[in-house]
Amino acid sequence: MARQAPPTGDIMRFHDQPEDVEGHHPGPDRPGLRAHLTMELATTPGLVHQLRTDLDYDPADPLVVSLTFHLPGDHPVVWTVARGLLLDGLRGPVGEGDVQVRPHPGQPDRIELQLHSPTGSAFLGASRAALQEVLQRTTLLVPVGAELPAEELDGALTRLLDGAAAGEG
Repeated sequence: MARQAPPTGDIMRFHDQPEDVEGHHPGPDRPGLRAHLTMELATTPGLVHQLRTDLDYDPADPLVVSLTFHLPGDHPVVWTVARGLLLDGLRGPVGEGDVQVRPHPGQPDRIELQLHSPTGSAFLGASRAALQEVLQRTTLLVPVGAELPAEELDGALTRLLDGAAAGEG
């Protein structure tokens, strides 16, 4: 249903052991996080639709958060977004490509999320406090900076540099 004024958007509930979702199999050895958030999808100036959004975080893939948008009368749409981008977007404008996040100008309690794809763009709004709470819970599972063990990071950098060197020759 359409609304004239954006709702506040609150977390509805948390699951420390989220429901199974494709590609994510939580269990006692792999806790994850699923939060339900109401976001607003702006369709025309001044007209927004409430949109149920699931935010999923899997410690096995600690650099990203999956956002599942439940569109009325359509299949859910999933976007995978860098957790760091969302965290940085709580403090100031970030992103230059498909995903841009920033505090809402003039409404410091709101966050704007812009998603761009070849088929179109979406402009979404969310409660800053609700999004911050979800992201803070992810940092309890995997602290920022501890996403990859040093040996994995070293290996990834070596593979990247070896590939770049092979492409140069």
